[in-house]
Amino acid sequence: MGIIVGCDISKGWIDVERVGAEQQPALRLDNSARAVDCFARELPAGSLVGMEATGEMHELLAGKLVKYGHTVFVVNPRWIHQYAKAIGQRGKTDRSDAALIARFIAAEAANLHPYQPPSREQHELRKLLLRRYTVVKLRAATRQSLGDQAREIVRQFDRILERIERRIAELIKAAPDWRELAQRLRTAPGIGPVVAAHLVQVLTRFPFQKADAFVAHTGLDPRPNDSGQKHGRRRLTHHGDATLRTMLFMGAMSACKRREWRALYDASIQKGLPSTAARVVVARKLARVAFGLFKSGETYDPGRFLSTSG
Repeated sequence: MGIIVGCDISKGWIDVERVGAEQQPALRLDNSARAVDCFARELPAGSLVGMEATGEMHELLAGKLVKYGHTVFVVNPRWIHQYAKAIGQRGKTDRSDAALIARFIAAEAANLHPYQPPSREQHELRKLLLRRYTVVKLRAATRQSLGDQAREIVRQFDRILERIERRIAELIKAAPDWRELAQRLRTAPGIGPVVAAHLVQVLTRFPFQKADAFVAHTGLDPRPNDSGQKHGRRRLTHHGDATLRTMLFMGAMSACKRREWRALYDASIQKGLPSTAARVVVARKLARVAFGLFKSGETYDPGRFLSTSG
């Protein structure tokens, strides 16, 4: 009989709290392959294990647990933070965070999607895309801070980006399904090779059933703020993949150069939205178009894909 487990993960160690395990003290284990393998193997069969998404630090533990037949939930850290506030938790330690995660899983497991480890190619593509995103930000910050003095450093950043983008292109080209999907996505305005690579990685990684689920993953979905007669201002949830959200926004800026997409932007402006919010509307539409291209297997047709609601 499995138990419910919460894990708080740091670079050096993992704090573990167990629900339904009578008189078992809290556990701290090394965040190493050997320690994690031993823990996953000795855990009661069929356990439910929760942990926060922590970049790459959670992947070793999550992968080992799935290997040994446990159900794993990798949870947005924001949800855990808000859950702590909702139940009035006082104080914060690694141990209390692990217990809080276990409590959250006990209450919400039925509403969560179990974690599935990425393939080796998906893992490498994701890592490269995040690295590229970081290098681009560092290059921009360096250029802004140092001006003309940054020329040589910027050239070094450019060389790094060239190597990363070459490897990204090789990965996509080597997988026929990825290559065909990337080519199809790039028929849509605003989707160049980098945005297409981000979309390929996410769309082939998670089994989204509907466009709404994909949009929610990007964090571009508006959150209602209504109560009684009050209809509050909608704001983005900002949940999910922040990097993909940024890429879609950049793609939207490019798409707005096309007449039919500019019309969508102008219509939002006429409704009173500021320019940034209007571009978010375009980015959300671009996400829906990308999902439609992925599901339909067709190339972009503005008469079909741009005319659909959303």
